[in-house]
Amino acid sequence: MRARYSTAAFPVLPLLTAMVVATLALLLLAPRVHAATFNLINLDAAGEGFNDPTPVAPVGGNPGTTLGQQRLNVFNQACFIWGQYLQSNVTIQVQANFDPLTPC
Repeated sequence: MRARYSTAAFPVLPLLTAMVVATLALLLLAPRVHAATFNLINLDAAGEGFNDPTPVAPVGGNPGTTLGQQRLNVFNQACFIWGQYLQSNVTIQVQANFDPLTPC
């Protein structure tokens, strides 16, 4: 004995196929989201903060030989780490500076 199938179910197949094809097309054409890229903008004046020329020895994997360069290396590494967790097609601009703290 042969199984009988309802012919009412067959019109759904073209619709289902069209929906699957449309979904796949949207997924393929959607813009790719990548790890975020940061651009560090140094707002320090000469001789201070990121531009501090005080000589220091490289320490803890930080190859900077001035205090300013070590600060900049740490900030850039922090931006790199954040970028691995954030996804963005837009470059994130970070303005930063090290200002001296005035006594209270």
